[in-house]
Amino acid sequence: MTSAGAAYCWGENVSGQLGDGTTTNSLTPVAVAGGHTFASLSPFLFHTCGLTTGGAAYCWGSNSNGALGDGSTTSSTVPVRVSGQPAAAAAAARHEAARLQGAQSEPATVFRMLPP
Repeated sequence: MTSAGAAYCWGENVSGQLGDGTTTNSLTPVAVAGGHTFASLSPFLFHTCGLTTGGAAYCWGSNSNGALGDGSTTSSTVPVRVSGQPAAAAAAARHEAARLQGAQSEPATVFRMLPP
């Protein structure tokens, strides 16, 4: 992530978890589609989520178990907005990130999206 909040991802992309609109693996950083300004990113094994500076949560990649939080099980190679935005999910994400940071010796920007 850049200091301006632009998101970049690289590595395996079999499920679209890089968010660049493809499922092509990348050895170098690729820009996450959509032009969002992120405050934090949380990469998972087959999907990625991000919280924008405006407090909206987006996820992309595999959605076989509803991990993207958009009310479907359709995977996406670009960021999709998590349902129930922004108040409830964004507040839960900030709370979880703060809780996890306090439990670790090193700072982390991690959040878990809770069902709406």
